[in-house]
Amino acid sequence: MRTKKTEIEIELDRYYYALNSIKMWQYELGHITIDHERKADAISQLIEIENRILERINNLILTANLTAQELEYIRLYYFQKRSRVQTERAMFACHSTVTRVRKSALQKLEKVYKN
Repeated sequence: MRTKKTEIEIELDRYYYALNSIKMWQYELGHITIDHERKADAISQLIEIENRILERINNLILTANLTAQELEYIRLYYFQKRSRVQTERAMFACHSTVTRVRKSALQKLEKVYKN
């Protein structure tokens, strides 16, 4: 049974959605006519907000000093939104190993996040 997401897991999810939002808004920005300057300005501001989210989470990950396996887990599960089984297969690891890596990565990130 899945437990409630921790604050750090919510932050990691924000990275994924911020990245996708930026892609969508950049596409929309590229298709705006000159007559819609206000809309273009609003979209540019939204992109800036999402970029700040990405920067904050990148700094969090860099500060946490994650191992290569932990970084791989975060990338696959949170940033590429792969399922647990797909993540295990991509990491060539069994369920218990991936669970241990997940727990370790989230603990390190949580420690940095709360400071």
